[in-house]
Amino acid sequence: MSIACSYHEQTKHFYNRYAKSLGYLDWAHKPHPYRSYEGTSKIFLSWEADFQSSYNELFANKPPNVMDEKNVGSFFRYALGLAAVKRFGGQSWELRVNASSGNLHPTEAYCLLPQAILNNNPVGVKVCHYHSYLHAFEELHTYEKLTLPKQSFLVVLSSVVYKEMWKYGERCWRYCALDFGHAYRALEVSASLHGWHLSPLDLSERECGHLVGLDQKERFEEAELEGADIAVLVSRTMQNDIELDALRNVEVPLFDAPANRLCSYYQKYEIVEEMDAATKEAVVSVGFMPNISKSSESKATDVILNRRSAQAFEREKSKMELHVLFELLSGTKMENARLDLVLYVHNVEGLVPGVYLYKRCGSPLELKEEFLYEEVAPGLFLLALGNVRIHAKNFSCMQDIASQSALAISMIAECEEAIVEPIRYKERLFEAGRIGQQLYLDATSLGYSATGIGCFFDDAIHNFLGLHLPNRQVVYNFTVGKALRDTRLQTLPPYAHLKRH
Repeated sequence: MSIACSYHEQTKHFYNRYAKSLGYLDWAHKPHPYRSYEGTSKIFLSWEADFQSSYNELFANKPPNVMDEKNVGSFFRYALGLAAVKRFGGQSWELRVNASSGNLHPTEAYCLLPQAILNNNPVGVKVCHYHSYLHAFEELHTYEKLTLPKQSFLVVLSSVVYKEMWKYGERCWRYCALDFGHAYRALEVSASLHGWHLSPLDLSERECGHLVGLDQKERFEEAELEGADIAVLVSRTMQNDIELDALRNVEVPLFDAPANRLCSYYQKYEIVEEMDAATKEAVVSVGFMPNISKSSESKATDVILNRRSAQAFEREKSKMELHVLFELLSGTKMENARLDLVLYVHNVEGLVPGVYLYKRCGSPLELKEEFLYEEVAPGLFLLALGNVRIHAKNFSCMQDIASQSALAISMIAECEEAIVEPIRYKERLFEAGRIGQQLYLDATSLGYSATGIGCFFDDAIHNFLGLHLPNRQVVYNFTVGKALRDTRLQTLPPYAHLKRH
C-alpha cells in the first residue's frame, strides 16, 4: 500500500473514533499565527487601491494594471491579506482573505521581486517573505545575477504543517493541502482583479523551497519546518519565456534571517512527516479554471473582503433560488477536473429535497444501483428523494451547520492515481480547496455565506453513496446558506494597528 493510501486510511474519522490527535486543544501551546523573520528590513506595502469593478466584471478580460510597488502591494492584500478584525469581550483576532481550517493559516507566501519594480534598479531580484499582519515584505536576500521576464514577479506558496497539527493531529496534512488550494485560488482572483496572469512553473516542491531558503534547516525550529507547495509567475502578459534552469541553478547562500519560533511544545506524528517527504521531488499539476460570467453587481473588492466562514445558519432563511445554485456550480468548472460534487439539497427552489450529483470530471462515478440517475439540468443528476438534513449533519461530524443550510456538498475525488502517487493525492485536496475558495466568493457575491467542513466521517459517506473504494474517496465537505449573525461580535476594519496611512 502506498504512503498516500496508508495516510488517507489512517486519518479517516469514524463514528466511534476520530483520527489520531492530542484529543483536546492545548491552548497554552497554540502556535503564533504569523511567521516572521527576525532582523529583516521591511518593505511596507500600500493596501489602498481604487478598484471600482463589480464582481461580474472581475473575471472578464481587462487591460492590465501597471506592475509597480503599489499594485504589487494590493495584489497581496486582496490575495492573502487581512480582511477584517473580530472582537469579543477583551479578545480580538484577524480574519484573512483566503479561507483556512480553524483560521490557523499554515500557508505562507514568498515573493521574488525584481528591483526594477521597486526602485527602477535594472539589476537583481529580492527574495521577500510576505507578512500579512504587517502587510509588508521582509527582505531575506537579493539575487544580483538572477533575472525574470519583464513586468513579472514570482510567488512561492509554502505550508507550515505544525500550525494545523496543533489542532488536528494526523489529519492536519489534509487541511494544509486544502488551505493551499484556497490560497492559490485567492492568488488567481487577485491577479484577475489586476488584469494580470498566473503561470505555474514546472519546479518541484524541493526546488521551490530551495529558491527561497526553506531548506536551510538551521534557520527554523525543527518541528516548524516549512514545505514549499508551488511557484507561480505573476505577469502583465502571458509569459512562456522564463528560464527554469536559471531558477534551478541559482546560487543560494545561507540567509541571515532566522524564522521566529511559533510554539514552545510540539506533538509529533511520523506519518505526517512521511507525507511531506513523499512529495518533495514532485511538481504540482494545476488544471485551468476558465473565467465564468457572474451576475452580481457588488463591488469586487467588497466581495473579496467580506468572504467569511459562517459559524451557523438560519434554517428558515436559508432558501436558495435555482439560478443561484447553477451559478455556484458553474463557478467550479475546471479543465481535467478530478472531483465530482454530491449535493444534499435541503431548500432550493425548483429542486425537490434529496441527493444530487454534479458531474465535473469525465470518468464515470459508480454509485448505488438503486439511485435514480435522473438528469434534471446539464450535468446535474437526481439520485434520491427525501429529507437529507440528518444525513448531512451526521456525515459532517454531527455539525448542525451542514443541515441548517440551503445545501451541503461532499467533494468526491478520483483516487486511482492518488493511491499510488502522493503528489496526485495532494492535487485532489488542492483542487477541493481551490473550488472551495471560489464557492466562498460566489456565495458571498450572491448574498449567501459558506463554510468548508474538513471534519467528516469518511466511510459513512462512502457507504451511503455506495462508492467503490479506494478508487473514489470524499476529500472535503462544504455548505452554503444564510448566516446567523452573532451580534456579540464586533467587526472592525483591518490594519488599524498600522499607523503609516
